[in-house]
Amino acid sequence: MGYVPKRKRYHLDFTGTDLDGLEVTLHGLSIGEFLEIQKLRGLENGDADDSDSLVKQFADHLVAWNVTTEDGTPVEPTLAAVAGQDIDFVLTIINAWIRALTGVSVPLENGSTSGQQSPEELIATESLSPSLAS
Repeated sequence: MGYVPKRKRYHLDFTGTDLDGLEVTLHGLSIGEFLEIQKLRGLENGDADDSDSLVKQFADHLVAWNVTTEDGTPVEPTLAAVAGQDIDFVLTIINAWIRALTGVSVPLENGSTSGQQSPEELIATESLSPSLAS
């Protein structure tokens, strides 16, 4: 019997950002899906079909989120519910998801309060002596 890889899930936590308190869980992507999303992310140069595809890919992989309406009613993680959200909100989540998928760490908009400076001291460097420089 062969090996069946487990489908990875990504839990996005927006603590310390403008979306503090938001939690989102998404499935990972296949290589083909990832490449397609990378092409679709340039919404400012894309057309309506590209935007539709990007939002659909996101909604298809959305497992759970803690989004509610103003009266406290939970917003289901469905394409229809995603389509009713603010574009900046959804694009921020999509960008965080892509960063999680690729392991790319980029500075947060408001700066991060988590993490700490490296405990290692910087190693001083000096110029090579003339005899070693050649």
